[in-house]
Amino acid sequence: MLGVGTPPQIFKLDLDTGSGDVWLAGQQCDVCSRHRKFNPKKSSTYKAEGRKWGISYGDGSFAAGYTIRDTVKIGNLTVPNQVIGLATNESRAYQVDTVDGLLGLSYSGVSFIPGVTTFLDNIVENSYLKEPIFSVYIKEKDENDYAGEYLFGDIDKSRFSGDLTWVPLHQPKFWEIMLDGVSFNVDGVGKETMDIKGPAILDTGTTLIVMSDEQATEFHRGIPMAENSDIYGWIMPCNADQVVPGNLSFTIAGADFSVPVKNLVREPVKAILDKPATAVIAAELRDKGITHIDDISEYSQLRKLDLSNNKIASSEGLDGLRQLKCLAHANLSNNALEDLDFVENMQSIGVLNVSSTKIKRISRNVAKCSELKAIILGNNAIKTIEHIDGLTKLNTLVISHNQVDVIPSMPKLRELTKISAAHNRIKMVPDLTVYPVLKEVRLNDNKIASVPENIRSCTSLRVIDLGNNLMEDWVSIAPLESLVGLDNLNLKGNPICAEKGYRERVVKMIPSLRVLDGERFDQQFLKRKEKRKLKESGSGGSGGAVEAGGAAAGNKPEGGEAATVRPSARSRNRMQEAGSVERQPAVKRQRILRPQHKER
Repeated sequence: MLGVGTPPQIFKLDLDTGSGDVWLAGQQCDVCSRHRKFNPKKSSTYKAEGRKWGISYGDGSFAAGYTIRDTVKIGNLTVPNQVIGLATNESRAYQVDTVDGLLGLSYSGVSFIPGVTTFLDNIVENSYLKEPIFSVYIKEKDENDYAGEYLFGDIDKSRFSGDLTWVPLHQPKFWEIMLDGVSFNVDGVGKETMDIKGPAILDTGTTLIVMSDEQATEFHRGIPMAENSDIYGWIMPCNADQVVPGNLSFTIAGADFSVPVKNLVREPVKAILDKPATAVIAAELRDKGITHIDDISEYSQLRKLDLSNNKIASSEGLDGLRQLKCLAHANLSNNALEDLDFVENMQSIGVLNVSSTKIKRISRNVAKCSELKAIILGNNAIKTIEHIDGLTKLNTLVISHNQVDVIPSMPKLRELTKISAAHNRIKMVPDLTVYPVLKEVRLNDNKIASVPENIRSCTSLRVIDLGNNLMEDWVSIAPLESLVGLDNLNLKGNPICAEKGYRERVVKMIPSLRVLDGERFDQQFLKRKEKRKLKESGSGGSGGAVEAGGAAAGNKPEGGEAATVRPSARSRNRMQEAGSVERQPAVKRQRILRPQHKER
């Protein structure tokens, strides 16, 4: 529980080290009836900001609204003037969730609200804590629903035994460390080491362990009777703790941190081929050489299906999908599909990815997908955008790398927040005024010679990419000066970039810009960058560290695992995350803020 506003209005938020934004339900959210809603009129410290805000995730879940500033209070920690997203709309997945929103605890580089200092950076940079650390204690939920706690500014030494282990941050955009190894410590047998190592992210917002295909195969090698099901992905016996009695250990900075094998079991699934009931670990069917999907009626409750990188060539090969009445997310990219007729019976689909296939037209059956929120059609041979103008819930349209000449006006798409139509044959910027919450437009690598006058009214726009087009003079881009909230503009590769004083003039013309042609330059960012340099030079350049308690060799936590996180100057650098231990939006519902699909 934490408070927002003065006096505090109490909310239940998910404290998530895997994301950066603070958001909760607002008064205008009609679909948020199960959640507490923030009332600005009852807060004396409320400040209206009004920027459009939205987050969408790999499984089709989303939240959207506008931003405010107010005081956030958690325990005895009070943080004034924090940017907060108030949701006016949220997906079904959020509507039924037990929490009212999220409190992100990662760094500012992952925020979906451009230019925002995250809660974490805010409390550290303004020295709101006794010590720049926070600690996390997690245990199995008891009869009173107590499952752990967060402690800001200190460490509760009663929550662990043994010595703390200091772990340098590998990539501080998230809480990313280097994993030295993974092993099973089997009772009476000993340690069985797996070939799994590399960058890994400590994420309190998920219960899953997410790995690459190769690592997942290696991982399940140590579990007898584990198998990679064509329907569920990797599954294991529900009595895994009897099959492999002992612990799963993660070796970090030379210390072993153990998890009981019984905690790997997530949920039971139906018996397959007369084998005992098993538990879901992951779900994917990519790279299986599949040519068709037939009878899968017994898996009618499946909500997510990844069939990418297979050999499906026609809608007939996907006939079995009609049995999946709850399917919300389908990835069919990198197949040999030539049409979209198969979507006729997929009325529940929320996210559809059919990029890198052989599709030449958008089937009229797409119009029946009334729940569709994101459609990804990149890298095909489509010439005309049609049959999507009635998809009133659509928020993301990706049709880059096709043969499109014109993007038609689609006024019914009132929730559209992103259009990506790069690498086409487009000669004119489409009418964007019909999309009231549009935030991002990517039209780079087309044949556009000027920006239309009516774009001046598109004040919700935050990102515009017009790189590698044909704009030659100042008149051709003059309407952009009216976009008072524009944060990121790319004109690189246009003839106008060769004009004398180009960069200075564009920055003066659009004062809100923080990024121009891929380079960030806003004063707040530059000051923080300089401040970090000064701190590093004064501290010898020591990086941030993750401090974990209780599981150093021979020591076990009492009742649970504890972890303490200490950010420092270098650890606040914004670096691009690596990932041999993958963090995939498609696996984690709601919490993932690291897009893996470039066109997302």
